[in-house]
Amino acid sequence: MTPNTDNSTNAFQILGIEPSFSISHDQIQRAYFQRLGANHPDLGQTDQSDPLDPATLNNARDALLNDESRANLMLEILDGPSSKDTTLPDGFLMEMMQLRSQIEEELEVDPDQARPRWQQWADEQRKQTIEDIAEQFNSLAVHPQSEHEQIKQSIRTTLNAWRYTERLIEQLDPTYDPNSSDF
Repeated sequence: MTPNTDNSTNAFQILGIEPSFSISHDQIQRAYFQRLGANHPDLGQTDQSDPLDPATLNNARDALLNDESRANLMLEILDGPSSKDTTLPDGFLMEMMQLRSQIEEELEVDPDQARPRWQQWADEQRKQTIEDIAEQFNSLAVHPQSEHEQIKQSIRTTLNAWRYTERLIEQLDPTYDPNSSDF
């Protein structure tokens, strides 16, 4: 798996981290603080001709700490399908419509009991999706190059389904305001 790291605004490059979906949050934070210190003008450690401003470092850290964002960045680095590819697993939309209907019915009957149960379900879905995506990225290293496009397409499909699940999670929050959503 040879990453395309030509992008100068790549969050991995900004923090000096080897591109990997499986990087830990601790590794991201350590790299962030190291870069922040190295670019701090008061510390006099700036040996770069073009030091990075704190906002750029903050944005890079935030992008990598967010699992979904990091997965999308990794797929971009690997020249995989872009987010404009809206492929979803077969039957996924029907399943989501049925699920949403069930959730809405249960929230109407007893929101105090239904909301935490569905939030737990959503959290488990997120955890499983992150594990699935990590496994798919890792499989690029062990599968022949001829299978990489198919694997990257599978990652994109999983990411698209993940976005739907994340929206559902957001909408379970009683303070959710659809007028202020970012999608």
